Amino acid sequence: MNSNNKNIASVLLLFLSFFSANSDAQKINAQKINGQAIAKQYIAIKNAYIRETLPGNHVSSAYMTLINHSDKTIKLISISSDFSPRIEIHAHTMKNGMMKMERLDAISIKANAKVLLQPYGLHLMIFGLKNGLKDGQMTELNFHFANHKNVIVKMPVFSIKRKRINK
Repeated sequence: MNSNNKNIASVLLLFLSFFSANSDAQKINAQKINGQAIAKQYIAIKNAYIRETLPGNHVSSAYMTLINHSDKTIKLISISSDFSPRIEIHAHTMKNGMMKMERLDAISIKANAKVLLQPYGLHLMIFGLKNGLKDGQMTELNFHFANHKNVIVKMPVFSIKRKRINK
């Protein structure tokens, strides 16, 4: 292919990608890559994964790094999916020498900062799983931000035996 044809093909691909973007006002043109979503100009979700469920268990957890690229605080207010009827934001806290898990209404991500969701800290609890989640499976979560559009993240399921560190 000569350089003129390559330029025409590049312009055509750019044109098609622009017009094929989802016009739904609730969704943003987000890149879906194994546990990462980069939403234009304001939020990045990196190193995302969900824990494999144990046999007979209908609950799992998800971990990732949320990065705010904007000059204002962004608030994650909820998460949804097709495979779970309820996903909650949780935190482990120490009270009276006892580790306790509590539900949070939201996570605030300060301007130009990041928030780490990890075991024994902030994390997502995924409830009501009808089918177990298996190591290597891919899933999608829809992140809902206050005053911003949704971000869909495609993320892998990892075995509890697999070591995974978010940074």
